[in-house]
Amino acid sequence: MTTPPPPPTKIGAILFPGFQLLDLCGPLDVLNILSGQRPLSLSLLAATLDPVSTQHHLHDAQGSRFSERLVPTHTFAEPPSDLEVLLIPGGTGARKEENIDDVVRFLRGYYPKLRYCLTVCTGSAILAKSGVLDGRRATSNKKAFSWVSINLICLFVLLFLPSSMIGMFD
Repeated sequence: MTTPPPPPTKIGAILFPGFQLLDLCGPLDVLNILSGQRPLSLSLLAATLDPVSTQHHLHDAQGSRFSERLVPTHTFAEPPSDLEVLLIPGGTGARKEENIDDVVRFLRGYYPKLRYCLTVCTGSAILAKSGVLDGRRATSNKKAFSWVSINLICLFVLLFLPSSMIGMFD
């Protein structure tokens, strides 16, 4: 009998303009609590090291200056070499190609190194654009289902699941 691998400890999270803060911070809050029981490390990845805003221009018609900005720890060009888990949030920014092109390119190259890749909401659409979900089943936000299925040219199947069933699976 083989010994199972130890639980992952090196977590990465993707940032892009217009990401949904709750999609990122909800899962990270759970991991923050878990970090009190075992050592975990967190890396925030983005196209540059400039702060990344949660506000997307589609929602800024009033000229609002209200948004949060997170500062990445790494770029897609120079990511940590040992990430085991990657979290991809959704958000209105995922609907603009220029916001996620760098994310998609990064995922194509880095995904094979990961033990787990977790998406929240329309983060699954970003992962699908990378081709990683081709031939697989995945979930997405029910409200965004039409946008995800119409705007993605890929070979994966989106499923509606009861809210008690969350995640991606083969």
